[in-house]
Amino acid sequence: KTLLKLLEEEKESLEKANAKYRIEKKTYNEVKRQLEREIQRIEQEIESHELTLKQITTAICKLRDTTENIQDDLKDISKQIKCIKQKKRKQERSSLREHIKNRSIERDTVKKKNLNEALRVLKKEAIRERALLENKKEKLVQEVRKLKRDQELEEARQA
Repeated sequence: KTLLKLLEEEKESLEKANAKYRIEKKTYNEVKRQLEREIQRIEQEIESHELTLKQITTAICKLRDTTENIQDDLKDISKQIKCIKQKKRKQERSSLREHIKNRSIERDTVKKKNLNEALRVLKKEAIRERALLENKKEKLVQEVRKLKRDQELEEARQA
């Protein structure tokens, strides 16, 4: 009886161990599948990150190129601005010279007008003076004639 009992106990023990083994195997397989899924997810994430890194690297290269182009453009613009400023200064100087020349011409014109006006006034004064002198001359001529007549009359009386 004891052998039979021992065998039954051994059988129960084996069945319990077998059941425990199945449960552990199920758990193991489940954990294994979860781990495989997690590994797959992580690998996809890594691939995604690698793609993102490639995109970032490409974007950085493009930014460098763009930055260099912008710097070149800025240098060109700076040169153009210098040229424009120089042209503007030259234009201002030229304009100032022209203005000074025009002012000089205006002054000369004003002087000429003033001189012409002064000449007109002097001519009028000269004409008046001449008329006065003509009148004085005429009076003196008449007086000389009168004196000559008087002298002739006086000589005639004496003779």
